[in-house]
Amino acid sequence: MWGIIIAWTRLEPTMAVARVREEFLKKPDSIQALFRVIPIQRLVPTKLEEIVKATKELSAAISPDESFRITVEKRRTRLGSHEIIDAVAKGINRKVDLDDPDWVVLVETTGRMTGVSVVRPINILNVQKERVHLAAEAKKRTAFDNKPA
Repeated sequence: MWGIIIAWTRLEPTMAVARVREEFLKKPDSIQALFRVIPIQRLVPTKLEEIVKATKELSAAISPDESFRITVEKRRTRLGSHEIIDAVAKGINRKVDLDDPDWVVLVETTGRMTGVSVVRPINILNVQKERVHLAAEAKKRTAFDNKPA
């Protein structure tokens, strides 16, 4: 079964992701069924004006000299990705960097409700990427350990 799981926590959303990452780094096999862990800072109705309002408020965390990227994940909505991106971008007067942003503006629609966050890229856990990174690090260590003295 593929889908989305929404979990509520008393922790600040980015702290919850950090804790999951810590556990994963200690025991990579402890996470088998999760692909990504994404912090949601606000939950709003899936209405363009509500999404724009939330992203504008949260984007106050982005300093004038910092950059951002907007990432939209749409499920069960008629709003278009470009429609959301254009409206959200108009409310954020900062530099756009699609490849290496300082911040990610996340818009996750799930039907009638939308999760919105403005977070650093490190605050999003992509389990597959982390697994690949861990494997590469292990391979480097093995190669280093096997070098003749």
